[in-house]
Amino acid sequence: MEKLLEIEKARSLTYYLLSKTFSYPTNSLIEEGYVEHLEKLLPLLVENTEVKLVEMNNSLNNLEVTKELQLDYSALFIGPKTLLAPPYGSVYLESKREIMGESTMDVIRLMNEAGVKKVETFKEPQDHIRIELEFIHYLIEKAIEGLEKKDWEVAEKIYKATRGVFK
Repeated sequence: MEKLLEIEKARSLTYYLLSKTFSYPTNSLIEEGYVEHLEKLLPLLVENTEVKLVEMNNSLNNLEVTKELQLDYSALFIGPKTLLAPPYGSVYLESKREIMGESTMDVIRLMNEAGVKKVETFKEPQDHIRIELEFIHYLIEKAIEGLEKKDWEVAEKIYKATRGVFK
């Protein structure tokens, strides 16, 4: 049981930290040590991640690269022209590559069923990768609470959902 809790806590924190990497790059990525935390956590969950994470951390420590990251982030996820890598699941799941399609409505339904409401200050649709990663973090935290309280029904339901859908 302790090993399962340790792995689930590592999974939860990893999803949370990954969600932060899909925010606009600022010095907080460095100051708050997101990448350093990922360096410790990801190898527990996924093989062959150490080298790339060390490279990312080294790059973030160079302030000029941070400016370059901001430009790249904008080109990939914000615009002003065509986005190179739209951060919305619906763009990849809908046949017309549209935002706010049926897959977005599915995400909204899942979040509503879990009692999660969108923060009004975040203007992006719920299928934005950052929101989805934070949602997975939230669900895993709920499963951990169930495990700690020995509420096996809740823990198993959430555990199966996050393992089946969010691998």
